[in-house]
This record gives sequence, structure tokens and C-alpha cells, in this order.
Amino acid sequence: MNRSDGTKKRAVAIDKADGTQKRAAGVNQADGDKYRAAGVRKSDGTTKRAAGVNKADGTKKRVASVNNPDGSGRTVAVKKNPNGSRSAVSVKKNSDGSRTVKKSRKSAKQTKRSKAKKTKKKTKKNKSRRN
Repeated sequence: MNRSDGTKKRAVAIDKADGTQKRAAGVNQADGDKYRAAGVRKSDGTTKRAAGVNKADGTKKRVASVNNPDGSGRTVAVKKNPNGSRSAVSVKKNSDGSRTVKKSRKSAKQTKRSKAKKTKKKTKKNKSRRN
């Protein structure tokens, strides 16, 4: 049995003759789900949670992936790169409900690189002009 998020459902509780229930290892809910500890208050005001659980209701936060860069569970646009790889692009929702790809800003490193290139060119030009 698979859940909608792709994880496997564990064996559901089976009633035993003595009235108790037999469950798969680590399963402690009747529907065969593992109960992940919801936030347990610690003295410093933060919550202690089971491994991999980072939402207060004890569920796992969905991991960000190519189709879902922010981990929200909503598929966003996937850009195919010239070398065949795929990368996620953030999408902006417009007022009319349509979605457009957000313009990516040039990173500081890129600007620095192009500036350095320009300076190099200029010095080269000047040198040739001087001779």
C-alpha cells in the first residue's frame, strides 16, 4: 500500500486472539502509520522532534527536489539545460493565475567576472595604442 506522498504504508494492525493488536515493527497506529512524535516542548521553548520530522504536527517536511525546489509539495517549472540536465526554476504567480518563470539575477561572481574581463580588454587596447 502506498500513500499519496509515495511512502509505503506499513502493515495495518491485525487483531490477535487475546484482543490486542499485532503490528509491524515500529508501527504504533491502527492505520499502519508510524506516529512521529509531534513537537514536545523543551524547557528552552523549542520543540524536540523525532528524526526527520520538522513540522509541529509530527509529519515530515517534503524534501526539495528538481520539481519542487522549495519543498512545498507544488511542482514548479523545470528547465532543460543545453547539456541535457534539468534544473528547477522558481515560478512567479501572476494576478490572473498564470505562472511565469522568475527572472534570475546575475550572481555577484558573474558580474565580477565580466567586469574583470572588460578591464583586461581595456588594458590590452591601451597597451597596443601606446606602442
